[in-house]
Amino acid sequence: MLHQNLVRAVSITLFLSLFCIFCSQAMAKTDDYESFRQDLITFIEIYGDAESELMLDVLAMSSAELEAYYSMFSDPTLFAQANEQADARQVLRQELNSLFSPGLLTHAAASGFPPDYPSGGNYATYTATLPGLGIMLAGPTNRTDASAVGGAWIAFDVLEFLALTAQAVCDAALLGAPVACPLAGVANAAARADQVVLQQADYQDALIDGAEIEGAYENTLIIIGQENDLNTDLAAHDLNIDTDLAAHDLNIDTDLITHDTDIKALLANLQGAVDENQRLIKITMSRQLEIIRLLITPSGRRVINADVLTCTGDDCPEYPALQLCPNGSLSWNCKK
Repeated sequence: MLHQNLVRAVSITLFLSLFCIFCSQAMAKTDDYESFRQDLITFIEIYGDAESELMLDVLAMSSAELEAYYSMFSDPTLFAQANEQADARQVLRQELNSLFSPGLLTHAAASGFPPDYPSGGNYATYTATLPGLGIMLAGPTNRTDASAVGGAWIAFDVLEFLALTAQAVCDAALLGAPVACPLAGVANAAARADQVVLQQADYQDALIDGAEIEGAYENTLIIIGQENDLNTDLAAHDLNIDTDLAAHDLNIDTDLITHDTDIKALLANLQGAVDENQRLIKITMSRQLEIIRLLITPSGRRVINADVLTCTGDDCPEYPALQLCPNGSLSWNCKK
């Protein structure tokens, strides 16, 4: 009984010691993270957008959240150097755009739903021992190390078997019970401590799974919404194209009708000019033939045909002069 109390006291003391170490480290880092907050705010004000959502997020971050953001950058101290070093500014621009809002520093709207990774004081306290045990080295936004967790499970199984075996020897009061009884207590305490670590690892992995599943679900909704918006835009675009094509076809049809009308009018004018020329030619030919007839008529017998002077074309008289002799002379002058 005394040994069990001793083991319990040692376990409690060990846990409190680890917790105090973590608290002292967290307190020591608080000032560093606040300095990081100020460097980040200054950088966004100068090189980004002071009214951006990220600026509001940075101002509202808790210490644990600020620590999580801090761990995401390859070298957070670059923020303090950004004013003097162009290379540092370029690195930070790229990392800000990739980690948070794409196109943040070009005033592009942020898109997507970032996973709500675990944070907060109680969370940090509960998982404080995991990094020191090598189980959570990648930060609070990642799952635990599978190999390290596997080692913890192996240790738990060994300790539990040892505790059960030692307890059985102790309960049976067999030879070696004086050693087995305290060994059972120590092994059982160690197994329970290892079990706590495994529960912490399960807790961390479950939080990451939940955050990323939620992120995947929300981003799926966003993608579906964007696809619906795209389909709506495409439908509107198709309608606009159809409307433009219909208007264009109507314009073409109207222009073709106008062109056809103009061509027909021009052809009608041309036909009228041709008909008028033919009429004038008939009048001219009739009068020329009348002149020829008068010239070859003896002067005492010349009588002009009055119809030649008043005819308008098709009604002009046809003279016998149009009838030629076999030798090609006029019919009234044929040689016999």
